[in-house]
Amino acid sequence: ETAVRKYLELHFEGIDEEHDEMLYDRSRTFNRSFSKLTEYGYDLKHGERSLAPDMYHLDHRHNCQYIFDAKYYSKLNELNHKQLVYHFLFANRAAKTYDALIMPYEGKTDTRIHVQINPSWLPGGSMQLEDVKIYLNRLNMVDVLNSFITE
Repeated sequence: ETAVRKYLELHFEGIDEEHDEMLYDRSRTFNRSFSKLTEYGYDLKHGERSLAPDMYHLDHRHNCQYIFDAKYYSKLNELNHKQLVYHFLFANRAAKTYDALIMPYEGKTDTRIHVQINPSWLPGGSMQLEDVKIYLNRLNMVDVLNSFITE
């Protein structure tokens, strides 16, 4: 999680919505801050367990937010309910919310759509939701670890 956070902070460029792709640029440094929401004073507890995304970034300039969760396993066979809950809990914090599950991968980094929900399927209310998309970003771990060690 620490190595992935550092890689995102240094090399995550953004999300290309037209091609549904998370963009990274190793030739540039972005110095973006991703942190746990507990650092913002957010702490949702259920018994002894806490519910908070691994990595969060609020981009005030573009009025968007990024909610990412790093996974240590390399296969995802079912819906990740927590990520969907995060989307709904934080939807009103910015005009646009980007969600992604980030998994280690041995091949070339790629992005897929893990979940997509049309807003017409959702109940009306105070949230102004566009398409709800949760990306699955398979991130090449050699790149991540090389970046972690050298930068």
